[in-house]
Amino acid sequence: MIYLIILFIILSLTLYFDASGKEPPDNSYYWGIYLVFVFLMGLRYRVGGDTLAYIEYYKTVLSVEKLNKAYFLQAHAEFGYGVLWTIFCSVCKWFTNSFVLFQFVHALIVNGIIFYFFITRTKYVFTNILFYAIFYFFTLNTEILREALAIGVFILSLDSFFNRKWIKYCLYVFVAAQFHASAYILLIVPFFLLLRKVSLTLVFIVGVSLIIAIPSIQGIILDYVVSHLEEGHIKWKIILYCQHELNANGLIFITFVKVLMPFVLLVIEEKILKVKSMYKPFVLAYIFFSLLTIYIIPFNRLAGYLVPLFYVWFTEFVANMYKSEFFRPLSRVVILFVLLIVLLPKGYYYTNDMSDKVPDTHFYNRWIPYYTVFNKQESEKREELVKTYNYKKYEERNKY
Repeated sequence: MIYLIILFIILSLTLYFDASGKEPPDNSYYWGIYLVFVFLMGLRYRVGGDTLAYIEYYKTVLSVEKLNKAYFLQAHAEFGYGVLWTIFCSVCKWFTNSFVLFQFVHALIVNGIIFYFFITRTKYVFTNILFYAIFYFFTLNTEILREALAIGVFILSLDSFFNRKWIKYCLYVFVAAQFHASAYILLIVPFFLLLRKVSLTLVFIVGVSLIIAIPSIQGIILDYVVSHLEEGHIKWKIILYCQHELNANGLIFITFVKVLMPFVLLVIEEKILKVKSMYKPFVLAYIFFSLLTIYIIPFNRLAGYLVPLFYVWFTEFVANMYKSEFFRPLSRVVILFVLLIVLLPKGYYYTNDMSDKVPDTHFYNRWIPYYTVFNKQESEKREELVKTYNYKKYEERNKY
């Protein structure tokens, strides 16, 4: 229920300010929602799938004064954890053994950067906060905790990106990678700037060529990568991810919602709306990583770095479409159709039946019900879901 109340408030602010074109009197509304998000996540008790695993890991973390080289090497070898992630956890542990402080600090940093990005990069702040709340809030705050910090560092690098200060940008990427090694993929994002003036028809042809070529070369590339990696967590993770394939629903979702729809909207933006967006390189990179996800699932995580930028672009696109003379007669119908294409798959994602793992459960049980540190209740369904999932990962790891 608390989630619905917060969503209703954000939706009301979106309609009152963004949809009507009114300017908020100050930033108090924005930062008020920010504080709600921080306290919601900071005070949660065993809410989130990966959060439960991180709680167990946090019990073993050494406080900062006990850190040594051997501990860093062990954290990297066993879990793939970067230096800054280890230090971050250890500093929190130095203050208290309670995971609550970690949650608060994490929520303060991640949501602070996200909100700052929205406030400084778009005038449709509430709309973007609404998208964030629906699509990415739970993921960043309760699941991909390490990658969330890496995404935050990437967002801080955007000024360097737009100003073409590449050495500084690369330093940001290096820092981000010390939270999550996947951030190194961001080093190729600047190359998508070369596509800003390239015809989207040519981009489409290249995309189709990739779809045809990847199946024949992915095995060769995987064998090469795996054979040149040392034994450890990262090698196991790559092998594990590449053993999985998308089911029919996942394939349809990725193909139509994350690849075809953004590409079609880019074409509409350039050919009909006559808009040259500064976010085009990021949208193309998002489409590229999503396209690769069809064959290699881990690329879906890499596309996650670009999600905040994607939604800023998407919001600007919807606003431009609404103002366009071309779409004016049917603008509301078209916008509603586009929003439904985006929202319906997410609704399916949250309500996905997980009864094959734990009876009478759905994916949303990772976050529902919500409990706080004041009552410290545990959800039996959530605990069992995570336990089953982690045991399956342990079994699969032992195969290799």
